[in-house]
Amino acid sequence: MPRMIFAALFLTACGQTEPVIVQQHVPQSLRQPVPVPQRTPVTVNELAAGYVEARTALGTANGRIGAIDCILTAAETGKEAACTDPGPLP
Repeated sequence: MPRMIFAALFLTACGQTEPVIVQQHVPQSLRQPVPVPQRTPVTVNELAAGYVEARTALGTANGRIGAIDCILTAAETGKEAACTDPGPLP
């Protein structure tokens, strides 16, 4: 009996395994930079508008980063990606 166990372990240890490379597709829309309008505010209203535009762009960029992380984490764990849209920043 011990010889059979040793033989089974010996035979399984000799197997050749090839690494499997899995490439996960990340949509091109997630790889694009998020433009932030460059403005020189003169009034308080323009300053506020610039802040809102920058905050919206930041929310979009963070959403893309989260989506990419979800896709790649699912690929690394071998599970189906169940990513949801977090929506805009509050």
